[in-house]
Amino acid sequence: MPDDRPRVLVVDDDIDACANLQDILIDSDYEVTVAYTGEAAIDLVRGDTFDLALLDLKMPGIDGLAAFREIRHVSPRIAVLILSAYASASAADQALSDGARAVLHKPVIIEQLLPLLHQVVEARTTSSEGSPSE
Repeated sequence: MPDDRPRVLVVDDDIDACANLQDILIDSDYEVTVAYTGEAAIDLVRGDTFDLALLDLKMPGIDGLAAFREIRHVSPRIAVLILSAYASASAADQALSDGARAVLHKPVIIEQLLPLLHQVVEARTTSSEGSPSE
């Protein structure tokens, strides 16, 4: 029986933040994969399909904005939410203009995150059902 839970990729260099988000999202009926670098996230997206990515903006190596752009290039349908304790207005504006669904400040308020994730999943489901099959 296929698993039809929404698939979320959590990307953050903070291992504890990833573990906390993973636990909360699994308890909220999401299938969760974790990456600790932008490079690892890009590799995962190249090899698998995700509905959503929660992507930290400030990471060593490829930063969140560069990783976001490459992830969207590899998988244009993935919905991306940017997470950051350091998001400047210009970085947040750039992420949004590049197609991020939202920029959330860390620490993430779970009561705000979960309804937003639900909205994104519902919007993706509705648009998938409404698109004609070829």
